[in-house]
Amino acid sequence: RMPLFIEPHSKLSFENIMTVMSNHYENTALSFDQDVGAGPYKAPYRARPLQWSYKDISYHNERAVATQQTGWNFIAQIRMNKPAPISSLLWFAVDDSSTSPRFP
Repeated sequence: RMPLFIEPHSKLSFENIMTVMSNHYENTALSFDQDVGAGPYKAPYRARPLQWSYKDISYHNERAVATQQTGWNFIAQIRMNKPAPISSLLWFAVDDSSTSPRFP
């Protein structure tokens, strides 16, 4: 299982967060397009439920950050170099966070 929180090695930028929100664990040991669940087309998505059994063995897929079940998502940005009334910005997107554009 993956940890709920990690400490970053360096300060995170807005672009870093945008990338993380689009993540299917590509190019990692957890990449969804490299295991049996990917099927013949190497799909990065998984059907629900994430747990299943086959021949009395239980299996489980981790949930990617970006998933087709997403209804909406946002990134909160606090800009310390702006006056307080305009320092907070929400970048909003509808649907899957890996494919949807975000708007302030």
